Amino acid sequence: MKRIALAALFALSTTTIAMPAAYACGHDMAVDEAVLDWGNSVATAEENLNEGSYAEAIREAVAAEPTLGRRSMKWAKSEDAEVQRGALVVAAATVRLEGKVYLSKTAKTTRSKSVARKNLAWARKTLAKLHKQDEDSVEIEAYYAESLATSSSAKDRAKGKAHLEKLAKADLLTSGNAWSALAKLHKEAGAVAESDAAVSRCMAMSGDDAELCGQPAERAALTN
Repeated sequence: MKRIALAALFALSTTTIAMPAAYACGHDMAVDEAVLDWGNSVATAEENLNEGSYAEAIREAVAAEPTLGRRSMKWAKSEDAEVQRGALVVAAATVRLEGKVYLSKTAKTTRSKSVARKNLAWARKTLAKLHKQDEDSVEIEAYYAESLATSSSAKDRAKGKAHLEKLAKADLLTSGNAWSALAKLHKEAGAVAESDAAVSRCMAMSGDDAELCGQPAERAALTN
């Protein structure tokens, strides 16, 4: 009788121990899937950014990390590389859209100058933080320089110009957008020859996108 009772107790204890183990395993799998989904969302957002689908990039990143849609700097407290990548995507896409977009899961465009101004200020702050964390990243530095070019501050624009010129001299500007920003800054400084040269590089990099490079459509037609 004693042996039967001990056997029953052993069976009960094994069942009791096994249940939390099974739960823990299932819980870990759920966490892993959530992390994987977030990583996939960031990767998709990065692809959208590289393809010029800026609103889609914002939508994807904000859906995965809602705080990025509130002009919040909470992302900066995270040590998760995926969160920082998401912040880079939203900030860069915001700059490319000139701030004229609602930073939300809808990422609808807006004509509100106030919204655009606040969005660009957040993007500059975000990219400044990211650049400070990784000063060796050419990609981040180029995005940061583009953001500075959108500032109403002459000091910011001069700083952005310095970054872009440095990267250009090292042949590290790999987007039409960056060359377009440099062309505008050269023009603002009265450097006509340098501005024209940057426009030519912009056209070459962008597949003759006259609008992006600030040129009349006739120029694009002549180059085709």
